[in-house]
Amino acid sequence: AMGAEVCVLVFQGILCYYGWVLMVAVRVETAASLEWVRMSWVYSVFPISGGLMVLISLVDLARVLRGEMPGKEGPHLVTTE
Repeated sequence: AMGAEVCVLVFQGILCYYGWVLMVAVRVETAASLEWVRMSWVYSVFPISGGLMVLISLVDLARVLRGEMPGKEGPHLVTTE
């Protein structure tokens, strides 16, 4: 489980980094149909979502290191005894 979390963290870090690179590269371009929309706004979803996913994965990794299983909690699970 820890190896999987580390792989996910690496992927999300790459998404965040290259999303930022892409966002900076297109910062002056505008959308073809809406000239007031900068493409950097559109591509900003990559570093923002990558950063949020990194935060969630760090919490999950901390749970794995404590011996808990991430994703196995919450009110949506029904237990029968």
